[in-house]
Amino acid sequence: MSLNEPVFNKTIYEKLLVSRRFGEKLVLLDKTGSTNSWIAGRLDDLDIDKLTVVAETQTEGRGRFGRRWFSPPGVNLAFSLAWRAPETFKLLNLVTMTAGIALAEAVADVTEAEPKLKYPNDLILAGKKAGGILSEFKKTGTGSYIVIGAGVNVNTEQDSFPDEIRDTATSILLACGKTVCREALLAIFMNMLEKWISTLTTRGAGPVLERFYQFSIPFVGRGVTVTIEGETVKGSVAGLSDIGELMIETSPGVIKKINSGETVFER
Repeated sequence: MSLNEPVFNKTIYEKLLVSRRFGEKLVLLDKTGSTNSWIAGRLDDLDIDKLTVVAETQTEGRGRFGRRWFSPPGVNLAFSLAWRAPETFKLLNLVTMTAGIALAEAVADVTEAEPKLKYPNDLILAGKKAGGILSEFKKTGTGSYIVIGAGVNVNTEQDSFPDEIRDTATSILLACGKTVCREALLAIFMNMLEKWISTLTTRGAGPVLERFYQFSIPFVGRGVTVTIEGETVKGSVAGLSDIGELMIETSPGVIKKINSGETVFER
């Protein structure tokens, strides 16, 4: 890391961390291919579910469907962790939404910004994308895991964004007008994630969906196109099912439920 780049301060992070389920052990990397891949390659390690990896630079950082994630070193957050999910748990979209809620609550806690969530995985500030969640199922000899990764534009300046995303991307700094403590944001995210994962596993999807709706950009009734493995589904959004599937009315009275796919909402 360059001497001019801020160093992540573990002491600040540890003072604010309350969770004993997530983020108890922190690995800080100057560079890695992808934090999700780093975690996924170590799922057989002891106490992997207590570990979080943070990278200043990702050479292969990605979002959903393999899209590259832009993140300059020293100013943003790129991190991943592993949750040892119950064997019967298969609702990946709900985990993504749960992590999104935790991220939105963390942003609201440490800033004066008003975060929104775009179904299923985007953090939106002032109408522009400031972050995203990538959740992936992984199965090993020791059990089933969901790897949860996040990329958050924390203190990125406007002129640092590449030309192709400058009009659609933002950072927390740009949205609230002041530098944000990355360590505080990450610690509070871990605290909120523990709360909401516990809620999901003990009370079911209902409270998670209710909270997600409170943060979400209005999308019911909007036109939508979803692409799933080459198949395209078009219609208008009827809402979310009781397990977090996107319900699309493809023709009058005909509802199709979608739990994965590239989702594009009409403006």
